[in-house]
Amino acid sequence: MNYENVAQNLRESFRVIAASRVGGENRELRGVSIASAGVTFQMFNCAFLSAPVLNEAELTQRMLLANTPVIFLGNAFATRLPLKAIHYTASVLFALLGVVFIVRAAQLWH
Repeated sequence: MNYENVAQNLRESFRVIAASRVGGENRELRGVSIASAGVTFQMFNCAFLSAPVLNEAELTQRMLLANTPVIFLGNAFATRLPLKAIHYTASVLFALLGVVFIVRAAQLWH
């Protein structure tokens, strides 16, 4: 399996999600690509290394570069979003997915 194609598809998926949201944004920084959907839910905000890392110092530098804007964006949106509704929705989705997986596992056993 060619994992480079999988990685590229994942990056593009996050870029499309970020671009389609009103508060979303894509940024290309030196060595780091950031896709932010403009929400505090971390699953929709990500940073990708855009080139191989040569040493630990370079990795640390890129991580700091990627995290700084995300922290400020997250703080800016945290006060504007209905966190209780987001938590409730995430809990319901998690429970529904659990039921789906249990049902599918039970079907495989029979």
